Amino acid sequence: MGMKTVAVDYGTGQLPIEVPESAVIVEQPKPPSVQDPEAAVRKALANPIGMPTIREWVKPNSTVTIGFDDPTRPSLPRQIAIPVIIEQLLEAGVQLEDITLINSGCVHRKYTPKELRDYLGPKVFDMFETDPSVMRVINHDASDPDQLVRLGLSNTGDYMEYNRCLVDSDYVIYCGTIMPNNWGGAN
Repeated sequence: MGMKTVAVDYGTGQLPIEVPESAVIVEQPKPPSVQDPEAAVRKALANPIGMPTIREWVKPNSTVTIGFDDPTRPSLPRQIAIPVIIEQLLEAGVQLEDITLINSGCVHRKYTPKELRDYLGPKVFDMFETDPSVMRVINHDASDPDQLVRLGLSNTGDYMEYNRCLVDSDYVIYCGTIMPNNWGGAN
C-alpha cells in the first residue's frame, strides 16, 4: 500500500505527515475573517452569552488564572484576546501579580519560555515574566503531582485531577480555539 504526504495545520504553519494512499482527506474551510479582530473580541466580552461581563463578576483583588491552548493551535487568537482580557481584569481591580497564565497542553511536551513568548506575544509574556523567581506563565504538567489536585471520581470511576492554579484561583478564564481536532485523540 502506497503512502502520500499531506500538510496539516500545526501552530502557525503546517506539518507534513504521511498517510495511506487510500486515506480520505477532509479539509476545513478557512472561517471568514473580521475587519477588526480586537474590536470583535471587545464586543463579545461586552455582551457575553448567558453571563455578566468580566467587570461585573470579577471582584477587586481576586486571583485569576487564564488558561490557553498550547502552541499546536494558531497563536493569533490568543495574542488578540488575552491582552483585552487582562486589561478588563485590571480595570475590575485585579492586580497583575494575581493573574497566572497556564499553557493547558494536557500531556503535550512542555514549551520553553521562548516558545511561550512567541506564542503569547512579547507584550503579554514580558508583562508576566518580570521576576525569574516567580513563574506566572506556566506549562500544565500532568505528570507533576505538586501541580495537581484530585477532586474525586467521575461517574465512570475515573480520577478527576485539575491543575492546582485552577483550583486555587478565585476565577478561571479559558482562551481557546473551537475547531476540529486534526490530531484525533480524546481531547
